[in-house]
Amino acid sequence: MMDQFKVWLLALAGLCYVIAAVLRWRALAQDAHAPRPWLLLATGITAHVCATIMAVASSGAADFTYAALGSLLAALAMLVGTRFMAVHTPGLLLLPVGIMACLVAVFAAVDRSYLSDDIEQRSLLFYVHIIFMSANLAAMLLASAAAGLYLAVSWQLKAASHRALRLPQLPPLAHLAQRSLLVALAMQLGGVVSGAVAIHPESDFSPWHPTVILACVAIIVMLFLLSVHALQRIGWRGLCWGIMVLLMVEVAALVTLMMVDAHG
Repeated sequence: MMDQFKVWLLALAGLCYVIAAVLRWRALAQDAHAPRPWLLLATGITAHVCATIMAVASSGAADFTYAALGSLLAALAMLVGTRFMAVHTPGLLLLPVGIMACLVAVFAAVDRSYLSDDIEQRSLLFYVHIIFMSANLAAMLLASAAAGLYLAVSWQLKAASHRALRLPQLPPLAHLAQRSLLVALAMQLGGVVSGAVAIHPESDFSPWHPTVILACVAIIVMLFLLSVHALQRIGWRGLCWGIMVLLMVEVAALVTLMMVDAHG
């Protein structure tokens, strides 16, 4: 019963984030003084925190805990951190977090067998690995949110839309996306190293597991994007499109993590 309840709470949080983002996007093209969906955001954060606490407190659900914690960190970063980065539209930034939370809840509702995985006997390094990967997911969601909003603002500016005048400016979004990508790379590397150290000799770990392969692909793509951008081979727009592609890799990795047998 508790496992099912935390899944529904995560689904509720995701729906609140998505609805809040849609309402905010529509409001930007209408009344200049339209109220912001703070009630939806507060409800989503509350449900998200409760779902994460329940996941952490349980003896199983390592994959669910990783997804819930990572998306919660991203949501909090968007609501708090953007206040200091001249990006004052956290409701829009929460769209990828909402989609990710709904995706995790759907897979958890379809196949709940992994929720009973016992993690009580795991080593401390395993929890370090979970923390690193959760932070990576949070940073990746923040980077993709900023990149997606950057592309949306660019499109609105080209279309001479009234909405473009009330969206965040491009430079803060671009720098937020780049810095978040750097953090995501650092956390991904930390997660890979801690995960490798935490592997038991008797475990059935395989380097050909889909999650492991996709994690390596993600690292290569991150390094490539940051390198070519530093060399000025691609601009901010190209970097943002690359981040959106990278998000698809992260989503695929999360899906394989939840639907395929454990990788270690």
